[in-house]
Amino acid sequence: MSEQEKSPLESSDAWWSISEHEREEWRQYASEVGYHHFVECNLDADDDVLHHLFPNVDITRPGEGI
Repeated sequence: MSEQEKSPLESSDAWWSISEHEREEWRQYASEVGYHHFVECNLDADDDVLHHLFPNVDITRPGEGI
């Protein structure tokens, strides 16, 4: 990935610019590793993207379900 190319996790715009197949791969990976591990490994992840990946986690209070 070039310096100018953003990770699909960095913004909502970047997230929606990737294909549905790629988003599904990210969802699958996120479900396999869980919220805390995912966030530790992807510190640049945008809150809106995290909400798409973890709809049942209140990202303002991670560790508690909605």
